[in-house]
Amino acid sequence: MTLATETPAWTGPPSEEARAATRGSLALSVLQTAGRLLAVGFVLVATRALAPAAFGRYSTASAYVVIGGLLADFGTTAVIVRRVSLDPEGADDLLSRTLLACLALGLGSMLVVGAVAILAGYPATTRTDVFIAALALPPAGCLTSLLGAFDGRGLISRRALLTFLQLSVMALGGTVGVVVAGARGAVVALPAASFLALIVAAVTARRSGVWSLRLRRDISTSWSLLRDALPFGLLGGVTALQLRFDVVLLSIVGSAAATARYDLAVRALEAISYLGTVVAAPALFILSRRLGCGDREGSQRALDQAARFLALVGVAASALLIGLHGPLTVLAFGSRYRGVAVPLAIAGGQLWLAFLAGLQSSAILAGARVWRAVPVTTAVVGMIIVLDVALVPPFGAVGAAAATVAGSVVMVVALGRFLSRTAGLRTPLPAPGVLLAGVLTVAVSAALAPVGLLVAAPAAGLVFVAVVFATGAVTRSDLVRVRALTRRAPAATR
Repeated sequence: MTLATETPAWTGPPSEEARAATRGSLALSVLQTAGRLLAVGFVLVATRALAPAAFGRYSTASAYVVIGGLLADFGTTAVIVRRVSLDPEGADDLLSRTLLACLALGLGSMLVVGAVAILAGYPATTRTDVFIAALALPPAGCLTSLLGAFDGRGLISRRALLTFLQLSVMALGGTVGVVVAGARGAVVALPAASFLALIVAAVTARRSGVWSLRLRRDISTSWSLLRDALPFGLLGGVTALQLRFDVVLLSIVGSAAATARYDLAVRALEAISYLGTVVAAPALFILSRRLGCGDREGSQRALDQAARFLALVGVAASALLIGLHGPLTVLAFGSRYRGVAVPLAIAGGQLWLAFLAGLQSSAILAGARVWRAVPVTTAVVGMIIVLDVALVPPFGAVGAAAATVAGSVVMVVALGRFLSRTAGLRTPLPAPGVLLAGVLTVAVSAALAPVGLLVAAPAAGLVFVAVVFATGAVTRSDLVRVRALTRRAPAATR
């Protein structure tokens, strides 16, 4: 890894694939921001309508859906993105021959989740919640493959709309469900969102020429997809454990109320961390093409640009979460959820590292040596799980947050070394000016927190912007570059 010390000079007009990826990033940013705002609205309603113990039931069920969803995908999406990006016209044939296998993965994941819920010894009410939520997994196994085909065709904006639809149904349906039927109503919204999103995605795929809605039982093609997806699936499995193992463990060894408080800290981070995915997803599209063509220099430029943007967003977000964790918690969740504040501050400090690790993962998935990343990622996640097992029972949510921070540091270092060794790609860390801006933002936001968020947050944000421009971490040429990327190329240059 390298520490960026100066702003790179961008030369030449941006390529059309860079424009497409940037427009896709903007669409993802806008629509996922709207979707996450709806999710925040759900949490605001749920934390005021439900006691921590009741919200803990929903936290447990949704944690299993997150883990089961990654198992249901089993890496097929990444393979579909790669194959379709190299052969856009073959998307229909590929989906027609493999979606039945994807459905089978979803069904298998549902059965595994149900079995674990039984073995965990949950109360009957919580166990039923998990069973209902697991119904989301079969349609999710097909939905992710369709979304991967959209990404592979460069139709990232349409994929963003479908993702927004799923988030909206989960949030709005969950809000209505909480009001009408309590925690169980919110749980029902999880499978409803998956089924509805799959139906709309299928219709959109047909109209876009991505999939004709035909299904073929092709064991050979399905096996080829699953064989190629195996390393991605193993990576997805360990990622699933990283994302929600601590919540599931806390739900088993702790109380439902404690589970709810930590889950809310995780949800608050995820409400912000989606900003990393809006860069990582288009980066996978670009890197798949450039690495597939052997363009290492172009791949490095794409990685550098994405990393610089993620550093700006991630460091600013981490700084504000650390400085304003107390008032942010009370504002978002109410006074009876004050226990969320400390784990939010601890885990929030590593958010920028999580962004960077997500980008590194995209670069690995786009390359040809995914298998070699499996033991590296497995070792890091294994370390996180060991830390969770050691820290969660005695320290609860604080221990889980500390394990998350340690894991993110090790993950970025390990993936950075892997990319350098296998692909010749270096992972640039934030420029010194960005890190300085983050430190000053923490100081200003913490000092002004007693005054109130309306004063502290804008003042700290202005400090961050002023410092990154004053130190040259961001320059006017960067703004010109962003403007060029968001424009469509002239007809003659396409």
